[in-house]
Amino acid sequence: ATTSLTLTFLSTIEPQDTIIVGAVSRAALGAPTITAADSAGGSYAVAIQQTINLGVQRQAILVAPQVTGGGKTVTLTLGATGDVTGVACVLKGSRPASPICGTQVASDTNVSPTLTLTPTETVVAVFGLFAHIGLDQSLGVGGDYTLVGKRESGTTDPPLLLEVRLMTARAAHTIDGTIGISGLWGMVACALAEWDLWMPLAVGLVAGGSPAYTATASGVIA
Repeated sequence: ATTSLTLTFLSTIEPQDTIIVGAVSRAALGAPTITAADSAGGSYAVAIQQTINLGVQRQAILVAPQVTGGGKTVTLTLGATGDVTGVACVLKGSRPASPICGTQVASDTNVSPTLTLTPTETVVAVFGLFAHIGLDQSLGVGGDYTLVGKRESGTTDPPLLLEVRLMTARAAHTIDGTIGISGLWGMVACALAEWDLWMPLAVGLVAGGSPAYTATASGVIA
């Protein structure tokens, strides 16, 4: 258990970058709140969040648009001691100062987390974050989605999977995924308004304070 967690990118955060963070917190006495700060002057807003499992596990997507740049770290802070897992990615290019243009939550008990999100504007990306409350289980991305990062060790850390889909339509979009064995899950999703270039510069997944997964995307997805 901890009260903070640091995510480290492989490259320096640049001016005008937008940072997206997906996080899950868990504690026996209630799901701790999640806030974020970074080394690049970002101001984070909770785009969407929910609690599941009688309020002991929280899922959240946080967004910091148009950072001033500098450094490589994002720090998540919990409102109370608990377990936390996080994934962060960088979106590059000019974009609105308030890019969030649609959110949705869902929960159920089965092997197929899913929800439908209808953005209010033309969008460049939709992010979906889902987690279950069980033991270690394999997690898979949904159709037409790209994995940003995941943590499958639900026994010791809150499991999560953060995925993204690039698109331009305002129409309803299905966000889905898979879990190895049927169980209670929750999913949160948000859409970000269109801008000219999207690139996952770096992804860092850290659980329990030590690096668990890092990757650098190759090329530009547009």
